[in-house]
Amino acid sequence: MITHLITGGCSFSADMFCWPVHLENQLKVTHDQTGVGSSGNDLISRKVIRQVYDCLQAGMSPEEMYVGVMWSGPGRKAFYVESDDTLKLCKPYISDTSPHIWPEGSKHGWVLINPFFDNKFAMGYYRTYNNSIQDQIETYEHMLRLQLFLKSYRIKYFFSTYTDEVLKDPKDSAVFVDHLKDLIDWNRFLPVKSMHNWCIKNYPNDFPKNDDPHPGNYQHKRFAAEVLVPWIENDL
Repeated sequence: MITHLITGGCSFSADMFCWPVHLENQLKVTHDQTGVGSSGNDLISRKVIRQVYDCLQAGMSPEEMYVGVMWSGPGRKAFYVESDDTLKLCKPYISDTSPHIWPEGSKHGWVLINPFFDNKFAMGYYRTYNNSIQDQIETYEHMLRLQLFLKSYRIKYFFSTYTDEVLKDPKDSAVFVDHLKDLIDWNRFLPVKSMHNWCIKNYPNDFPKNDDPHPGNYQHKRFAAEVLVPWIENDL
């Protein structure tokens, strides 16, 4: 019987009105919410692995836990920066979640960037170093390492994506990603294309802001009740 929920994701999974909190309330379990706005899949996987590890170290059994992860945009990145001088060079951070201080007790933080940020650090990185095929490789690798970690402890989980873009492979990427995709257990993904896609199909008039893909409280609540709870109940 599960008694504890661990969730991860980006802004679709981080606020107090998002699906993780609704799921916690609907399942009536305790909950560690690791999501952070603007997070990429690198930081999502790191935070979930660490939280599961901490729960195991605290004496919680794998049977008590259930993990839910909503993967984010492949191009998003997190860089751990130790130097105050380097942190200054990354300003303005654009996202109010950056730098993200984690784990608790660390002195510095993770600078979060995505392809749409117009600060000097983000524009320099994406102009000089970023490659969409590598982004997709790393996204599948993050999924795979978390999958293998959870399965090694026989912890039940579900994966999903925040928008359709997460699983859109770039042109000419097949030779790099097909073997990774073959290793991923797609049966552990929710039966929806993405949360955003599900909301458009089922509750298209409930987005809080025009031209903003972020669902509102009502959509998150319905997603938890109509998709997540039935999935978990069937999985137990």
